[in-house]
Amino acid sequence: MNEITIETIFEKAQNFSNSTFELLSLKAIDKSANLMSSLVARILVIIVILFFFININIALALWLGEVLGKTYYGFFAFSILYVFLGVFILPRIYQKLKKEVRVEFIKTLLEETNLNENTP
Repeated sequence: MNEITIETIFEKAQNFSNSTFELLSLKAIDKSANLMSSLVARILVIIVILFFFININIALALWLGEVLGKTYYGFFAFSILYVFLGVFILPRIYQKLKKEVRVEFIKTLLEETNLNENTP
């Protein structure tokens, strides 16, 4: 009849464990690639926003310096503004920002990927 031996059971168990390991490694690679692509896209957006912000700040500092009579007065005024923001505002939003980043990171890692959605 159909005889099952210990060797065939071990062979099937080994094939199953190899397949499971390969599936888990592919899922890990997919999650890592998804996380990295999301991170790179966000970093690029942040860089563009920072360039815009820096240029606007330089222009406003030059304009304020012209209004105040000396160019460097505008830069001093903006420096004082950023010291104020750094000392009084940022500590208040630091924990909230940290929590939001952590939640978004975990959400991205735990997001279920549907491998069938890319197949026709």
